[in-house]
Amino acid sequence: MAKGGWVCGIDTGSFKTPSYIAWLSGSSFLLDLCSLTVTQPLPKPPSGVHNVQSYAIDAPQGLPGIGRERRRWDELAGTPTRVLPQTLHEIEHWKLYKGLIELGVKTFRRIYESADIHVFGLDDSYLFPVAAETYPRKVAETMGLKRLPSKRREPVRYVDYVWHFLQSLGYGCESVLRPSVDHVDAMLCAIAAHSWVADRKTCEALGEKPYVD
Repeated sequence: MAKGGWVCGIDTGSFKTPSYIAWLSGSSFLLDLCSLTVTQPLPKPPSGVHNVQSYAIDAPQGLPGIGRERRRWDELAGTPTRVLPQTLHEIEHWKLYKGLIELGVKTFRRIYESADIHVFGLDDSYLFPVAAETYPRKVAETMGLKRLPSKRREPVRYVDYVWHFLQSLGYGCESVLRPSVDHVDAMLCAIAAHSWVADRKTCEALGEKPYVD
């Protein structure tokens, strides 16, 4: 990571519920909480955070398209969003994960239209800052964490298992002794964001590359 640079991991809620934020510089996390909106789809950096180079967001950046129920990415990553609406219109009448899906699709669309931040996979410019979709559980598995406890049924075990592992790798957070489940997931997203910055030319999208429709 460039000197003084930061990355950001976002464990999203919805436009009506808070999202959990983990800022990462080197091996030090700074945790935050904010409400994202269509006009402000990314968190504002707190005091001391600057030169943000990458954002990794746990939310779907797109829909599978007409005639398909699931994206290839979701299949390979094992995300819980097994069935997605096929159009933006369908989201309005969706029930399962509606808030998450709406936030993800509209956030990435807003990022793309703003042209201030590059969407990972849309071009090969390798420019910063960049935003990418990720999935915390897949990040943990890629790092070597297998047989993860269920964060819904065993949230304390999930936090202890993942957080102790991250601490063993040298990561730390001065503000908390034990982060929440959502902040642990945000930390995993931040680590994914850092991997892009550290070795962006070898990072490949899982599944099909995104496209603008």
